[in-house]
Amino acid sequence: MHMAEDEWRVSDLLDDDQPIVEDAKLARQIVDVLEALRDSELDVRVPKAAVEFAENTLSEWFEIIAEIEKKRGNIPYLINRELYNPNMDGAPEWDQGLQLKDWEHWLSDHDFMERFNQHFNLTKMHQTVKSENPLSGYYNRIFPVKFVLRVLAALSLIGTHEVSKGEEDWEEDSEQVSLNDLRKIGLEHALYAREYLASLDRRIGAMKNIGSEIAVGFPESSDKAKERFVAQFVGSKRKKQLSGALIEMGFVNLPKFMTFTLDEIHFTPAGWKFVMMSNPILDQSGAGWAEYIQTGRRFSDEEIEFLLKHFETNIPAEWQHLMHIANSIAKGGNRPKLLEANLISIYGWESTKVSQMRNGAVSRMEELSLLSREKEGREVTYKLTKLGKEKLL
Repeated sequence: MHMAEDEWRVSDLLDDDQPIVEDAKLARQIVDVLEALRDSELDVRVPKAAVEFAENTLSEWFEIIAEIEKKRGNIPYLINRELYNPNMDGAPEWDQGLQLKDWEHWLSDHDFMERFNQHFNLTKMHQTVKSENPLSGYYNRIFPVKFVLRVLAALSLIGTHEVSKGEEDWEEDSEQVSLNDLRKIGLEHALYAREYLASLDRRIGAMKNIGSEIAVGFPESSDKAKERFVAQFVGSKRKKQLSGALIEMGFVNLPKFMTFTLDEIHFTPAGWKFVMMSNPILDQSGAGWAEYIQTGRRFSDEEIEFLLKHFETNIPAEWQHLMHIANSIAKGGNRPKLLEANLISIYGWESTKVSQMRNGAVSRMEELSLLSREKEGREVTYKLTKLGKEKLL
């Protein structure tokens, strides 16, 4: 007796006692025999009904599989990177499950996205974005921020799917992505990605071109490097203090309940918009790699325009910092020590801090195609790009 369609499970299709399983095995044998006959010189009569049996049985078998997958929601998933060496054959791609195309089914499903928006609701930016200080020099790259945001988006979408099976009480059973979850899984994915990105840098000789290494910002395997990555590029919560690039750039926040900061991590509107923008490295591997190899470029024109407007509107101290650096370079302060001297006169920072802040900001500006660094011997010279002059002078 045939099972009802809505009762089929993967285990049913592995059960030899199911009639459809027996029929599918016979159909496969028929296909194998037909293929063998085509390669032979034998003249064997094959009744039309036998071919139709194989066609109809396998069609029904595939339809059942499609129905099971439809109920599962065409799940894109994140493979556990700890199980694989990224340089071995058969290993998952470094960006597996993190590309926009992986999420097309979910993002185009109105009902699913409505449930997603109800539960993983956007939140306002943390107060640190309005700080009088520019972004920390430790945040010396923005691409790792984009990468971790993609991990958070994937976890949030997967979390919505796991509890969104059509039950009316799905919201009561759902769990938010916690900061601790993101620290753990974001680190796991970043470690895996770095192995691949570093090998790419080596293959194209990027290490010879100062500032162009795409693996910079992604963690090495030492405990110190891992802790630094999660603290700087994911986030930390110590007592009531929140820190980290995702938070201080205004892309995520942890909501409060009365006076308590929850461990749930939510996108801000700016963070959700940024994460959903196509990225030439993450989303267009072939073309993205070609452009990176030629120019070191990590972001699309749309992403760069968004980030600059975001800084100007929401992180004014960072925007002013970029303008100070651009003006200094334009007036001849185009070498590290000259630029640092100008920044000391503006901010009054001590030498260690000014070096860190200069390096971090210059690296971010290079990522955003606002300046380039040229090296001759030991001397590094900064040069504003056309975009840098248009936006910052």
